[in-house]
Amino acid sequence: MMQDTLLAAQEFRVHVKGTPKPGGSKRAFLVRQKGTGRMVPVITDANPNAKEWKQELKYTIRQEYHGKPMEGPLKLVVEFVMPRLKSHLTSAGEVKPSAPYYHIVKPDGLKLRRLIEDAMTSIVYHDDAQICQGWEEKHYGETPGVTITVSRLTPGGDEA
Repeated sequence: MMQDTLLAAQEFRVHVKGTPKPGGSKRAFLVRQKGTGRMVPVITDANPNAKEWKQELKYTIRQEYHGKPMEGPLKLVVEFVMPRLKSHLTSAGEVKPSAPYYHIVKPDGLKLRRLIEDAMTSIVYHDDAQICQGWEEKHYGETPGVTITVSRLTPGGDEA
């Protein structure tokens, strides 16, 4: 597997508490810049509910990540812990044996991951285009949040 030949030379790991929200589709439009009159692009996220979650992500990442943004190819691993539904619990508040482990309903993992990638841009790495490998998992758990691991990849297994 390719993972065997690409070793992590640098790694950053952070956990952010809170209910993960998806990044919506992007919308771009032009606005006239005050003073210059030039038209400049403005990009917004179609999911207004994601703004607070993205701010929490950025705040926590800035508190935990020290140094310059990572260079070169990167691997991103994201574990989302989603809040349990009331129907998963007994009247005593215990998780039912029949309750699912994996979160197989909306929001989908890629949209959740998109917001993570955007939140780390210019902090952990320069551009999310640097992500060459990655995966996400979403499952239910007691404490909602996300654990993010970013690793720098080195071609051919060479040490950096």
